Parts: sequence; structure tokens; C-alpha cells
Amino acid sequence: MSGFAEGLDNKVELLREQLAEAREAGDEFREQALLEELSDTVNIAGENDLDTSELKKVLAAETGTIPVIDDPED
Repeated sequence: MSGFAEGLDNKVELLREQLAEAREAGDEFREQALLEELSDTVNIAGENDLDTSELKKVLAAETGTIPVIDDPED
């Protein structure tokens, strides 16, 4: 794993911890800001040709969205 990818993984882990703290404190504004930062991190990974499949699962889990299953024929 490259240093860049490792840095992104560490960032995601930190954001998830901060999200849990914000939710526990009932801080909806901070929660929303952290979710946006998490989304931006996933986008940065994709723009740099990193596999974002696991990051997208994390984002879906944190936002509560229904995951989109890719068509295997695409």
C-alpha cells in the first residue's frame, strides 16, 4: 500500500471516530461536516486511481444509504 493510500485509510479511520463522537454528543452540524469530509476523501481517492470500493462501503454505512450493486455485465 502506498503512503498516500495509507494516509487516506488513516484519515477515514479518524473521521469515523470523530463521527461517533459527534453523534454521541448530538452535534448534528459537526456530524454533517464530517460526513462531507468523508465523502470528499472518497472522491480524492477515486481521482487518484485508488480502489474506492471499501471506502464507498464505509461511506454508505456512515450515511445510512442503500448500497448500489454494480451490474456484473458492465
